[in-house]
Formats: sequence, structure tokens, C-alpha cells
Amino acid sequence: FGGSCLLSCAAGYKLKAGTQVPQWTCLWNSTSGRVSLSGNLPHCEAQQCIDNFPRGTSYKHNCSGITTGNKCLVTCAPGYTGNAVHLTCQPNSALSAQSLSCIAQTCSSSNPAPQIAFTCGPTVPFLSTCAATCAKGYTLTGGLSQYTCGLQGGGLSPSLFGTEPRCTPKPCIYNVPVGSQYRHDCNGVGTGGNCTVHCAEHLAGMPATMSCEANLQFNGTPPVCAKTTVTQTTVTTVTLTSTTLTTGNMTSSPATTVAQTTNATVIASSSSMRMTQSTVTTRPDTLVKGTIKMVVSDPADFIKDPKVTAAVAAGIAQAINVPASWVDVTLSPLTRRLVSTVGRWLQDTGEVKVDYVITIPGEAPLAGANSPSKVIAALEDADASVFSTAISKSIAQSTATNKYTVTVTSVSVVRDSATGSPGSRDIKKDDDDNKGRNVGIIVGVFVGIFVLASCCICGAVIAWRYSRSQVHEAGRGYQQDQQDRQDLVINMANEGGPARLQRASDHRVWAQPASPDAADARQPDVLPGAIEEAANGVTREQSRLQVMQ
Repeated sequence: FGGSCLLSCAAGYKLKAGTQVPQWTCLWNSTSGRVSLSGNLPHCEAQQCIDNFPRGTSYKHNCSGITTGNKCLVTCAPGYTGNAVHLTCQPNSALSAQSLSCIAQTCSSSNPAPQIAFTCGPTVPFLSTCAATCAKGYTLTGGLSQYTCGLQGGGLSPSLFGTEPRCTPKPCIYNVPVGSQYRHDCNGVGTGGNCTVHCAEHLAGMPATMSCEANLQFNGTPPVCAKTTVTQTTVTTVTLTSTTLTTGNMTSSPATTVAQTTNATVIASSSSMRMTQSTVTTRPDTLVKGTIKMVVSDPADFIKDPKVTAAVAAGIAQAINVPASWVDVTLSPLTRRLVSTVGRWLQDTGEVKVDYVITIPGEAPLAGANSPSKVIAALEDADASVFSTAISKSIAQSTATNKYTVTVTSVSVVRDSATGSPGSRDIKKDDDDNKGRNVGIIVGVFVGIFVLASCCICGAVIAWRYSRSQVHEAGRGYQQDQQDRQDLVINMANEGGPARLQRASDHRVWAQPASPDAADARQPDVLPGAIEEAANGVTREQSRLQVMQ
């Protein structure tokens, strides 16, 4: 009792500056009826923790400036994974023991583009680097590039980023479609590119797409090409005329020759003949070629993007309402323009040229929405905004991004009807050509029948004239023969003639008498018999001539 002591601050606290340590005295407390310490409390302030803080880039905390008895939150920094913990500032000015473990995240080294190959493993730790070169099937231009696994644009998840190496595709040289039945655009197509194989113009078959693989070999099956036949049946009714010639007879008498008038009667008869002719023609595929010009936001990436080419073809097919497999396109940048004549500056126009080929199969109908004439009309009459909308929608669906903006400025159709090369056939004249072919066949049939009938008539007339001339010739010979016989008989009668007659080898000849006396002595008896015999010979010749006629 009556003693005193000093009261100081506890561990982790310190006496406030400008204050003193208070003294406490043991005194009698009349209220409690007992002794107790009496005095003022010291002014103590909590000290800040200065030890055992989380260190390293893998942690993130709010422990700076924490004082004794208070708590702070410790979490993993972006790019690391782990559970958050609370730490307490202890009287010894150190934070409580750490139980937090933050593990670095990794970036996938899956190629951001098919032409790139990484030299590291399948994953790259956060904040680590990896070299990049060209993948198989590409040629490296320049040196290697370096990629880093890190955060971009304030993101919370790491990604692999860097400068792409310059890689040039190698052209495929194996499994190129060979044969006269094919036509294709595969020559010069490099790794990652596609080409379309069509059947030749005289064959039919659906086009096939082949892709150039990293092993420099085309992957895909060429189309099956076969002849396409279209059968047209023409029914022609032809009337034939046949002619019959009838010739009359000729008669003659012993003294005079009487020729009966020759009657030529022409009897015409008609008959109908039904001729069915089948014409087999082969109609080739129809190629419609043209160019579409468009303004795009990033022409270089637009042309290199392998998904864009197929998307543009699908957009064109959608705009003109044809199957996407019919359309094949080739993208190329337009020539840069001169914007300053002093410094001769060249500026990219931002335009891309699309050369398209629409292959309409030969078996497609010549009439309807997908007929050649309708497809050409759709290309020539369509609004450019229709193509812009269709192509933009197709690209967005194929690439799953709105990276490119497309505005179509012009659509043109190119047809070269003078060369006869693929795509140059004037398909609007197909119907007229078929009609002209049918008319030509019918006219040819009629002309052939007419020529055949004319030949038959001419032959009959010639035969009739020949037979008539033969009859007249025979008649004239017979008349002359009879006249000679009659003159011979009369001369013999006037001369007191012969007594005996004999036949020569080709006609009758009267023999001369042995002597005038003998002739005179026998003339009365012989002459009547000779004349009678001559007359009988004439009658027999007339009968023979009638039989000949």
C-alpha cells in the first residue's frame, strides 16, 4: 500500500508521440473498501506489420499499411490460379503464416494460323516465350518470330501473341486430276488452298472440290463424268406419188402401113408413210463467267483468309438462288492508284476483284429458275446491295466474326461468243438452235423423197420413150421389107419372069430363068403361083410383127 508502478504499451503497440508513460499508485478505495491501483492509461498506437508479406508477381493483396490485429486479403495475380486467403498482422509486426499457392497459367500453342508451327511444346507458361516458324507445306521468308504468353489489352486470361512469320504456300504437285474428261483450276494452288474440278464440256457431272494438303498432294475425289444424252423424237408424215405408164399398140396392112396413135396414160396414186426419227444430242455444261468488284475493310487479310473464298462463293450462289457447288471464285486485289504526281505515292484502293465461274450442268433444264438464261438475267439485273448483303452474311457465318465489311460496287457478266471457249456459248440461242435442227431434218427428208420420186419418173419416161422408138423402128423396117417384096413381085411379073422361086438367107429372092424360051414357055403357069406365094409371105410377116408388138 502506498507504492507505485509504470504502465507501458503492449507488444505490437507503441506510446503515442508527445505523451509519457503514466504512473499508477496503490491507494485505499473507500467505495470498495479495499486498496486498488489508481492512475491514467497510456496513449498506445498499433504498429504496422513489416514482415512476411506476399512477394512475387503471382500475388495480389491489400496488406500494405496494415497494423497489429487487423486482417488483409491475398489473391492470385492475373495469369495465375489459386484460392484467396486472409492474413493477420501479429504483435511481432509480421503477417501470419501464408497458406496460399498461386500457379502460373499456360497458353495453348495451337497455331493461330495453319501456316505457323511453334518450336515449343503444346503449352507455354505464363510470361514465357516461344519461337514460331512455318508449318509443313510452307516456305519461310525471313527469320523466326517470337511469341509470348501474356495478357493483352487488360485481359485477365493470358494468350499467345507475337508477329507472324512470313510463310509462302508451296504448290501441290501430286494427285492433280489428269485426263481429257476434266477441266480444273488446280495448277499453282498452294498448301491450304482449294480448287474446283469440272467435267469437260461434252460430259456431265457435278463439280468436285479438292484441297491442297501439307504433303503437297491434293485431297478429294474428282467428279464422275459421263455423256449426257437428250433424245428428241420427230414424227414426219410424207406423201409419196407413184406413176404408171401404159403404151398403146401399132398395126399395119400388106399394102399400106397404118400406125395406131400411141396412148400414154399416167395413173397417179398417193400413199402416206409415217416416219419416226430420233435425234440424240449431247448438251454440255454451261459456264457463266464474270467479275464482281467490292470494297473490303482489310483486303490483304481478306484475300489470304481461306474461309473467305468459300464464303464469297456461297454468298454469290445465295444472291442468284443457285446451288453453292455451281459457283467457283478467285480473289485478287485491284491495282493501287497514284495519289500524288510529285512524290508518286501509291495508295491501296481497298478493292478486291472476284472472278467467278458458274457451272450449270448439262442435265439442268433449259427453262426454269436455274436455267442458263435465268442465271444470266439474275446476274445482269441484280442490285449490288443484294450481293453485298448475301456475301457479308455468308462471311459472318463462316468466320464467326464481323471482322470484314463488304460493299459490292459492280457486277458484270462476260461472254465471248466468238471463241467457243468454255463459257462462251450463247446459251440464249439454245432453243432456236434446237428448232432449226428439227426443221432442217424435216426439210432434208422431203428433199430426199422429192429427188427419189423425180428419178423414178425420169426413169419411167426414158424407158417408155425407148420402147416407143424400138416399136417405130421395127415398123419402119417391116414396111421397107414389104415394099421391097412387092416391088420384086411386080418386076418379075412385068418381065415375063422366072419359073421358079427360091429363098435367100435373110429374104426371098426370085431365081432367073435358064433361058428366055424356057421363061416364056412357063410364064403363064408360074406367075400366079409366085404372086400367091409372095402374098402369103407378107401375111405371115404381119402376124409376126403383131406378136412382137
